[in-house]
Amino acid sequence: MSGLSYPIPIYLPRRKRIISPAEWLRDKLAEREADIVMATAFDSASESHTGTTGAASVASFTWNHTPVGTPRGVVVFCFAQPLAADIFTGVTYGGVALTAVSGGFASDTDTEPGCVKAYFYGGAGIPTGLAAVVVNRTNNATITYAVVFVVVGSTTTEVPATVQLDTGSGVKTPREANVDDLSPGTDSVRFAAMYSGHSAIQAAGANSTTPAGLGIDFGALVCSVARETTAGQGSRPVGFTTAGGNDDVATVFLAVRETPVPPDPLRNVRQARMPRSWGN
Repeated sequence: MSGLSYPIPIYLPRRKRIISPAEWLRDKLAEREADIVMATAFDSASESHTGTTGAASVASFTWNHTPVGTPRGVVVFCFAQPLAADIFTGVTYGGVALTAVSGGFASDTDTEPGCVKAYFYGGAGIPTGLAAVVVNRTNNATITYAVVFVVVGSTTTEVPATVQLDTGSGVKTPREANVDDLSPGTDSVRFAAMYSGHSAIQAAGANSTTPAGLGIDFGALVCSVARETTAGQGSRPVGFTTAGGNDDVATVFLAVRETPVPPDPLRNVRQARMPRSWGN
């Protein structure tokens, strides 16, 4: 149509973002730092009672624990006998409340009843240095005992939903159970706690270690604990030797791993930046 004119579109190439050498180096160092992660590892452990006597007819019992490094996770195993019911109502470590581990309660209801319950906390704010471990329970004649394990690492920790149990009525043989940490990318560490009707504290299995002095022998009833000797990824064994033979048994097996970090959506973008863009 005469009298009308149309502008001719001109497409200009999009200019590359220019980054300085300092920006490039900063991004590369940040990526490298994210890749360097200290795996979760065992730090220390202690028990509520030594000798052959636990806590009975009390509303709570307390002991002090001093870790070696900076705690990133705390596991407390609480034992009760001769009662298979759960009488534990809460645990704190240095004033920080632990949470009962989902699926972490095992009981034996046979002729020598007893139970073990796991509590855990792996978030921010775990105190360093000496900390009071407080176990709250129903005030009755049931005898109770507890053990704390502390782990170290570079970030917060969690217990994956792969807890294993030996529980119920009837006799069982102590064992090492394979506990899967779902391979988070760094090593995890595994723990086991067993109430049983054996006449002596049960020894750790071939892949496990019992920290010196831990466990209690009430006579015909015992509480035994073990940790994985060498941390690792995947499905790995922790627990006890089978030498003790069949007896009433209630055991909790679990892993503690670093809390998985969501992938950085901008990492590939940063990696695509090349030094040749400096000044281009």
